Amino acid sequence: HSVHVDAKIQRLVKRAGLRYPQADLRSIDLVEKRGLDRSVLAGLDTGNHLEQRLNTVFQGATGSGKSHLLCALAKSACRARYRAIYIRLPDLAEQVTVAAGKPGGVPKLVRKYATYNLLAIDE
Repeated sequence: HSVHVDAKIQRLVKRAGLRYPQADLRSIDLVEKRGLDRSVLAGLDTGNHLEQRLNTVFQGATGSGKSHLLCALAKSACRARYRAIYIRLPDLAEQVTVAAGKPGGVPKLVRKYATYNLLAIDE
């Protein structure tokens, strides 16, 4: 049973296309230096924000680790057996532009992304 669950989680992580697949909320380093609250990270790792359908936004200076944190959040969702996908905003914008040029393209794109429990949209 455990092997089956582990394999499913690995598939979910792979399909998520994470920029940093090794990222993990449970082992984020330099928490205090980055101005992060360990209790907030632990709360995000529970997946409650997904159950409540809450948006989570990370903001900070360039190089502060937002992308790494985003991938860690998506990986946490995968561990909880939720479907996640990582995409950069410029790539998503391009997909919307291409879809807008096709009949029914935008609704189809929306349906595609609506199948995920977590959209990890990176700048």
